[in-house]
Amino acid sequence: MQETGKEKNNMHIKDWPEGDRPREMLLEKGPEALSDAALLAILLRTGRQGKNAITLAREMINRFGGLNGLMMTTSGDLLGKSPL
Repeated sequence: MQETGKEKNNMHIKDWPEGDRPREMLLEKGPEALSDAALLAILLRTGRQGKNAITLAREMINRFGGLNGLMMTTSGDLLGKSPL
């Protein structure tokens, strides 16, 4: 059975096929083969309840206007009132 994108976003990454997991893809294909969200997910290591690390990384990138915006934000903004 093929998962939809939404179902995969809620799945733990450890339950994904091995070739789809960010760490394994990084080791096998190199960083240029991964999306910004996948690279950030590797750094995050874990998601939150109902969101795996990839979903959380995508939300962070969108919220701060890309990786550059995320890198320029303050810790206060990252830990701000509105949850990701």
